[in-house]
Amino acid sequence: MKINRWATFAAGCGIMASAGLSYAFSILSPGIKEQFGFSDYQIALLASVVNGGAYFALVAGSLYDSVAHRHNLGPRLVIWVGCALMFVGYGGMWAQARGLLQPSFYRMLLCAFMAGNAATFWDVAVLVTNVRNFPHDRGSVLGICKSFLGMSTSIYASVYWALFSGSVSTLPPPASLTPPSTGLQPSSIPRGLLARIATASDSRHGMPGVTGGSGSVAESTTRFMGCLALVPTGVNLLASAFVNHVPIDYHGLEQLPYEPEPQHTPSHKTQPSAALWWCLGLLRVQKSTRFTGMYCLVGLLVIFQAGAALHKGTHQEGREVQQAQMAVLLGMLSLLLLLPLSTGPLAVKSLRRAMRIGLHHSRRSSDRAAGSVGDMSFCDRFGAHRGCALVR
Repeated sequence: MKINRWATFAAGCGIMASAGLSYAFSILSPGIKEQFGFSDYQIALLASVVNGGAYFALVAGSLYDSVAHRHNLGPRLVIWVGCALMFVGYGGMWAQARGLLQPSFYRMLLCAFMAGNAATFWDVAVLVTNVRNFPHDRGSVLGICKSFLGMSTSIYASVYWALFSGSVSTLPPPASLTPPSTGLQPSSIPRGLLARIATASDSRHGMPGVTGGSGSVAESTTRFMGCLALVPTGVNLLASAFVNHVPIDYHGLEQLPYEPEPQHTPSHKTQPSAALWWCLGLLRVQKSTRFTGMYCLVGLLVIFQAGAALHKGTHQEGREVQQAQMAVLLGMLSLLLLLPLSTGPLAVKSLRRAMRIGLHHSRRSSDRAAGSVGDMSFCDRFGAHRGCALVR
């Protein structure tokens, strides 16, 4: 069974929206440093390993080439390997932060490399498959897919601020941290006592960069790592069902005729299937228009995220505002589901069967002569005379 190449393109854009998470390590680094007590050098090394894994795509490319002849299973297998690496990588970091595994810096390095390397399998599978599916629009396909990869960090940063981190507070320090007026100097207070007072006060008042409604930075980061282990993996596993290479012989199915029945045909004899095809024909748009719509969607996402970041930096936002921004962002991403609309069958079991359906709906009358004209008209529009000969 072949999935419509526009559905593959839409699913690929959704997968690429999770393929740039290696650039989001700056969100995790403060919590990891607090949770494990790593030094700045160790945090920098972890970041380097994550980025190194994100650029080591030799294994992903070799695997794709070895299974490229399997049009359906091949790209999906590469995506599944990336999902497994993402789950084990961030899942292992989450397990160490929770104490389910013995914390180890070298184990963290291994998990960080796996989490970063997962993106290369998604990147290779999506880009190569869609370039093969759109041989005459490679530049547009690559540009749009890479745009979603670039926005992936911004998307998951919005998720982090909306669900895992408290609102940024601009209130002055709590009174409990102000030196008393009795002349007692901070230097005379034991450091351990000051640390305990600060921790307790921060958890009550929500100091900026330390805690919010969800607990400390370490706790927020731990739960966010669990999210990164589950959400991208689950979403991309679901999207992989719509990723496949579509041979060029199937591309003509997008030109299946959306024509109504002749005007003299009684309404009670109109076939429901023909009426459905006619309604879909009203929604048909050119390929260039679809790519233009994708460019507009990317631009809209960039403008919205830039505006949200500017507003966050100049105003105090509550959790409700951040969650509303995340909902709007996810709503705009859901517009990808409209991309394959009215581009022919969503899935085709065989080219012969799909062309036979197209020939049936292209006939203008019941007599053989008019039917032959309709058949040739469809063959001319389809551009596959060899295939039309097969179904006659």
